[in-house]
Amino acid sequence: MTHITGRWVRSVLALSVTLSLSWLSSAAAHAFLVNTLPRAGARFTEAPQELALQFSEAVSPRSAQVKVRALQGGPLEVRELHPGADAQNLLATLPPLKPDVYVVSWQVMADDGHLSSGEFAFGVGAGGAIPGVQDNVDGVPLLWVTGSALLLVGLALALGGWISERFVWRKQGVPRAWIGVGAVLAVLGSAVHLVALAGSGPRATSVILTSRPGVAAGLALLAFLVSACLTRGRFRGWAGLPMVGGALAVTWQGHLGNAETFWLTPLGLAHLLLAAVWVGALVHFGQVTWVRRNVAWSDALRRGAWRYAKLAAWSVPPLLLLGLLLAWSQVDAPGDLWTTRYGQLLLAKVTLVLAALGLAVLARSRLVPARTAQPLRLARLVLAEVGTLLVILVLSAGLVNATPPRALTAANILSAAPPIGPAVRAADQAGSLSVYVLAAEGDLRVEVVQPTGKPGDRTRLWVNGEAPGGAFTLPLRSCGRGCFHAPFGWKPGETTVRVKATDPEWPGGTAEVKLRWPPGPDQTAQLAQVVKAMKHAGTFDVTEQAPRSLDPTPHTFPLTAETLAATDVYVGGGAEDVREVGRDAQGYTVLSLFVPGSSLWYELHVDGHRRIRRERIVGPGYGVNRTIEYPQLLEDGSP
Repeated sequence: MTHITGRWVRSVLALSVTLSLSWLSSAAAHAFLVNTLPRAGARFTEAPQELALQFSEAVSPRSAQVKVRALQGGPLEVRELHPGADAQNLLATLPPLKPDVYVVSWQVMADDGHLSSGEFAFGVGAGGAIPGVQDNVDGVPLLWVTGSALLLVGLALALGGWISERFVWRKQGVPRAWIGVGAVLAVLGSAVHLVALAGSGPRATSVILTSRPGVAAGLALLAFLVSACLTRGRFRGWAGLPMVGGALAVTWQGHLGNAETFWLTPLGLAHLLLAAVWVGALVHFGQVTWVRRNVAWSDALRRGAWRYAKLAAWSVPPLLLLGLLLAWSQVDAPGDLWTTRYGQLLLAKVTLVLAALGLAVLARSRLVPARTAQPLRLARLVLAEVGTLLVILVLSAGLVNATPPRALTAANILSAAPPIGPAVRAADQAGSLSVYVLAAEGDLRVEVVQPTGKPGDRTRLWVNGEAPGGAFTLPLRSCGRGCFHAPFGWKPGETTVRVKATDPEWPGGTAEVKLRWPPGPDQTAQLAQVVKAMKHAGTFDVTEQAPRSLDPTPHTFPLTAETLAATDVYVGGGAEDVREVGRDAQGYTVLSLFVPGSSLWYELHVDGHRRIRRERIVGPGYGVNRTIEYPQLLEDGSP
């Protein structure tokens, strides 16, 4: 029995590790909004007449819901919602729009049956602040999780129990496996998925009857129902066959059934079947050991334990290989483990897997001395492990409905949304890359722009610094094209932020900025006074230096107010986050501002006559320091 016990324990250990990777691969695809017309956050002088939405995956037009409302009014009628050039695009006709800010709310069902929703805004005319892009793709829908949990647990109990009855215990007078209970749970899980699909849009019947998720959920329900009926009579030995068909329908219903790579579907099916067989067989083994807990080891129990160990040993290699093959690329960065719902569920699951490992080690230490006595300790440990693994299945149901971090990163290709609430910015260069750091309530955002003006989509960042509360290091997540952010609790005072940036196309480096919190009042009116004063400044001398350019030598040249207006973009309007950030050593007022359309950040040092004495400019691929000298001023401030 020592040999049998050792094999059984090794199988349990290996499969417990495997479960930490299980079901990662079947994480559901969500339809991300990747492009819009009108563009999110844009402002138009003429009202757009058409609405176009582009998603990362094919969506069902019948289930789509798009609503438009005015911030200063009520909902508007959206007419003729129909597919665009392909299944990833939706088009609609907008009614005539008056000057206002308009919010577009959308909800779509991806081709795998999972819902995504969100909203964005655009403006017509000059008034009103435009809200940012919001979506719920990082959420975990409770109804879908409930259905998936019932399906996974039911499939494991039914299919694994059926395999255990027929091939492990072989009618040796042991308790029957819970095949019927598992089949009923699987039926309920499929029914819950159908209910979720029915609530996905106004044409629920059409969605269920014509979409792949609806047809697959219906076929799965039928297969599991047939299996449940077979368990009640003399055809119990055939109950597992419809279960395999139901598992195929479940795989086809999910993301792997919609995979562009054809071999992912059979691999996903094999992965699901192997995991279900092992968990269900372990549950049945727990039933047997618990019923026989007060009986000494018998030859029948030894033979059953040996066959179970053999089944587990044969299941380990393919299950482990498939788990690694299908799951290795789901997490984009270590920080995603605690900053995303997917990562948090994964951490909880791994914690339980470690608990299962502990139970397996404990079982090994107690199995050997208990093998000649009553197997009560073994029964208790096996049941504890069964309970742990069933909880892991429930967490797996959350994982298959959560969006993997890499999917979030890949699909967030909208430009960064405007910050919510007051914000202050600073900028610097990191090699050839321009780095813009934004401080908003509870959030630190970094945007990267290449010298070409394009966002740094493939840039990698590392952020650390010193705050009034001490040093910090932050893991970042994507918030749009070339945009990265992390939750951050700003403390009153000055915070130094260092950003190390690397990019496969451009030389990187380290940028360092200083941000003062909290942001002061908006100083757009003061900036307007500066612009007015500079327009009457006449001719002045400018000393300009680009410290990180090929020619860092300072150059001095005369400049007129008209020329300055042509080079300083904010003179024409459009500046955001205009803040007073302090005073310099000469007592000049320091203003910080950002022009988003041109990715230009300015730091202006303004004297008592509202004239710029120094300015720092960071734009795509360059950083410039300027010092301005004026002719002798008269007492009234005029030259």
